[in-house]
Amino acid sequence: MIVFSLRAKAIPEHCSELLHFVTSIQEEVRLLDGCLGCHCYQSVEDNCSFYFIERWSEHKYLESHMHSDLYSAISGAFKVLAGGAKVELAHTGTYEDRVHGPSIIS
Repeated sequence: MIVFSLRAKAIPEHCSELLHFVTSIQEEVRLLDGCLGCHCYQSVEDNCSFYFIERWSEHKYLESHMHSDLYSAISGAFKVLAGGAKVELAHTGTYEDRVHGPSIIS
């Protein structure tokens, strides 16, 4: 599984606009092939701080998404409404890998 996230602090006058945008596109992202989940979290301490997380089954699906018009809209919104975002990418193993260790093919 691949976890892709964007962390950003919205420009104060654009906090509600960024929140509205991310909540409006989450379902569209969730419907994409290979998407295992899409969520946005807003800080309780600073309502202008957001953490947008997408989980993908395989890298090819994330790669396809990152070349889409939808991703361009997401990226553009974070650039305009927050002045950019910190991008994080993490690869995790499957549940079986964590329980039994990775499979070995000989």
